[in-house]
Amino acid sequence: MNEFERLQKIRCGGNVERFHVLPTIRRNSVAAHSWGVAVVCLSLWDDCSFSLVKAALYHDCAEYLTGDLPAPIKLASEQVSSAIRALEIDYEKELNIYIPLSEKDNARLKFADCLDGALFCLEELKMGNRMISKPLSRYINYLSEQEMEDVEWVIQALTQEAALL
Repeated sequence: MNEFERLQKIRCGGNVERFHVLPTIRRNSVAAHSWGVAVVCLSLWDDCSFSLVKAALYHDCAEYLTGDLPAPIKLASEQVSSAIRALEIDYEKELNIYIPLSEKDNARLKFADCLDGALFCLEELKMGNRMISKPLSRYINYLSEQEMEDVEWVIQALTQEAALL
């Protein structure tokens, strides 16, 4: 594959639709989500590494190959989840966008990924989409279980806003 084809494939990863199994008021593409994850990383951690921002921008790009597998399926089957992740890593390596992260940055990426998903769900809920309340609750529970430095305030604020709706 030449560099132009590589660039096209990377960009096409942003076209993948998120939350495709739930009715949503707004479209949420991987491109919008990845930008949101990068913004969360830069906003929460002053010492955010370049590798973390780069990984945030590329972290779901391989869904162009696999699609956005719904979280309940990944949680229901470790075999499915592992197989999909292996395919995604191979695809990321093929496109030269595989970003190895430290344990700290990997935890931050997962936190920011879930926080951006939760913020999307909160916005949907504010617009009247009650169908999104279960995914929002799952996100809040996951975020609350994480041992992440100096971000308790964001979980508290998210929980309080969700409780008002």
